[in-house]
Amino acid sequence: MVNKARRKLSPSAKTMKQLYSSKLFKTTSDCATLTVHQCKPKENACILSSISLSPSAFLNEKRKPKTVLYYNQTTYGVDIADQIAQVY
Repeated sequence: MVNKARRKLSPSAKTMKQLYSSKLFKTTSDCATLTVHQCKPKENACILSSISLSPSAFLNEKRKPKTVLYYNQTTYGVDIADQIAQVY
């Protein structure tokens, strides 16, 4: 996830759009993709990915791009590591 308060983030990535819509921004060398997905009425998610997934494919009724689904699947391990580190 990318913090939307960053100065270098495009203003078009910060604006609200239609619910369940997505925007994709790619670098010229195709090494990184920024996916902006309007997931809630007053909140959008910005995900920066270097993994080469085809973000144009939508897999479910909420029309989530593959980059968002991949992020949701792999976030679980980070949450567990944070919980364990908090104990120490």
